[in-house]
Amino acid sequence: MIELIEKLNEPQRRAVMHADGPLMIVAGAGTGKTRVITYRIAFLHREMGIPLQQILAVTFTNKAAAEMRERICRLLGVPDTPGLAIGTFHARCAMLLRREAEFAALDKNFAILDENDQKQAIKRVLKEMDISEKLVRPGQVQTFINQAKMRLLTPADCKEEFDEDQVPYADIYAKYQETIEKSKSVDFEDLLMKTVQLFQQNESVRQRWVNRYRYVLVDEYQDTNHAQFLLTKLLAQDHRQVAVVGDEDQSIYSWRGAEISNLLDFEKTFPGTTIVKLEQNYRSTKTVLKAASTVIARNTQRIGKTLFTEGEQGDPVTFIAAPSADMEAERITAECARLIQMHGVDPNEIAVFYRGHWLSRAMEDALRRFRLPYRVVGGIRFYDRAEIKDLLSFLRLAVNPDDDLAFERVMNRPVRGVGPKAQEQIAQHAAIRARSYRQAAADLIRDGEIKGTARKGLTDFLAAIERWSVAARSAKPGEVLEQIWEDTNYREDGVGDAKSLEGETRIENIDELKALVDGFEPSGEMDQLA
Repeated sequence: MIELIEKLNEPQRRAVMHADGPLMIVAGAGTGKTRVITYRIAFLHREMGIPLQQILAVTFTNKAAAEMRERICRLLGVPDTPGLAIGTFHARCAMLLRREAEFAALDKNFAILDENDQKQAIKRVLKEMDISEKLVRPGQVQTFINQAKMRLLTPADCKEEFDEDQVPYADIYAKYQETIEKSKSVDFEDLLMKTVQLFQQNESVRQRWVNRYRYVLVDEYQDTNHAQFLLTKLLAQDHRQVAVVGDEDQSIYSWRGAEISNLLDFEKTFPGTTIVKLEQNYRSTKTVLKAASTVIARNTQRIGKTLFTEGEQGDPVTFIAAPSADMEAERITAECARLIQMHGVDPNEIAVFYRGHWLSRAMEDALRRFRLPYRVVGGIRFYDRAEIKDLLSFLRLAVNPDDDLAFERVMNRPVRGVGPKAQEQIAQHAAIRARSYRQAAADLIRDGEIKGTARKGLTDFLAAIERWSVAARSAKPGEVLEQIWEDTNYREDGVGDAKSLEGETRIENIDELKALVDGFEPSGEMDQLA
């Protein structure tokens, strides 16, 4: 480690070797912050003898977590670091809540709703409350609930804080929470909110995790929200072995609840903080760095730092002002054509960035006029594709048969005769009798309220869920998925025309999911997958 640390610049070394007390690393763009975090974790373990299981490293994305773990493995010369807790706030809280489910008043097999699941639940609540989606858009409710949870506000808190003469957001929030809790589910913001509430209400549980994570590191601290700030404080306020890395000039997520004051006021939260500034940029040319620094210098909420580089001067920055999106696209495309045709630049080395998907139309039109090959990066995310959400819903039912949102999504996928009328009967019975959708369906079949094709389809579906639930207790996730395919014939009947381009793409997506699922082990991972 000492030989490796000698390769760092002086501020990087100070941050890596900081021994005791709170540490704030103010890291400008391209100054090697990831290197500092990974070296610090390796230093704590190798040189200070801190067990990996006593270190918690929180990152902003799963991708960043995977990259950090890989770098740490290389530094330590080991194939893996299973004891090291590294991941996003949401991922680490999900793990913690499953471990402490009894104290958090949760079912240990709770499902985690994604954005689409959450919106589906909100739509159902609006329908039950007889509120028109024309009056209150589900997306607005979703934003309200998420923002409230980021601030740790309950429905009762919202009732007191907001004037709701026009829209009863607090009442909708309360009904929504009741709905997802009945189906043993949580949403993403619940993961943080329920963890904070658990720590606040149960000191013995908090102490258990404080003793577990003796050293806490948080990346991208400028983008933490109130819940994440409080969670960090609750974990680190006793031992004060906390290091945060952030850059006030890169705070861009205020619309998602991020509070830059968490970074700016870190010294107030943890008195006696050591501050280390990383100011040497290794990524950009002097020209680019000067241009960026000139713009950033106008920011008002700053800790203050001066970035510099020993790199080359670089090409001048070109700025164009266009009267319209079409003219802007024309100018950009003309420059692309010039680089390709006059300078032999490979098209694969050219990237065009835009602020929103709606701006791609003008660029695509211009590229077609110039007959330049191009590829749009993005589209529907893998886990948002219909066939993937269907199969994950089946897996969720295997782990939690009373997951209403999963049941509602796939009770007639592939088609098994459970039409809109039968689905409405189930929804009404579940709402009136406070039963899960699965229980409501069983009640209606028993009482003869559902007949014909729908009765047979639901009977077979309930029996299949029971088989999957039994299998999920011991079989590998991949084996459970194969059982689901066999029972539902989804791979053949759920993709439409298998010979069409769309059908082939869906089968490829299903096979990709199967490959992913096959990588999970049976012990304790089925719930993580679902």
